[in-house]
Amino acid sequence: MNVLEKDLEDLVYETAKKDANLLRQRGLPINGYCMRQVNLGDYGIADMVCFEINDYCIEVQVVELKKEVININTLMQAARYAKPIKDAVEKAFRGNRRHVFMSIILVGKKIETSGDFVFLLDYTHRASAYTVEIDLEKGVVFNHCAGYRMVDARPLNIPAFGFKELRKAFSNG
Repeated sequence: MNVLEKDLEDLVYETAKKDANLLRQRGLPINGYCMRQVNLGDYGIADMVCFEINDYCIEVQVVELKKEVININTLMQAARYAKPIKDAVEKAFRGNRRHVFMSIILVGKKIETSGDFVFLLDYTHRASAYTVEIDLEKGVVFNHCAGYRMVDARPLNIPAFGFKELRKAFSNG
């Protein structure tokens, strides 16, 4: 089923406003107060930015929605949005001893698997990708994308890799 990006944004934003727990139950971990179409000046316009403030930290989520494919450009676009937001939040809350945690959430119909982008998701701290599935029976479901492996890749030769020597070096140290 094809959905326009604006429709997806409407669905996520309106649900987040009413019942963010429902989004979490459906697989999308959106938290706190959400804003949409956030104008970041020269950096662009973020689809959604969500804030949750507690006694110890300020958690900020930059949510980038795509009607089709999530790829490296989607991640880089969201990272561009995250920079001025983090700077502004740190400036606004300077001196109040709360740490700012930024995370990026990418949502789209599918994830690009033809290149190395899928491997980056497992090693990019606080960035995650979700595909959206819209089905008459299941409703709207978000699937976390991680743990990709190469098909038919030969396993790593552990002795040749040097783990034995590495273990020996640390056990004698």
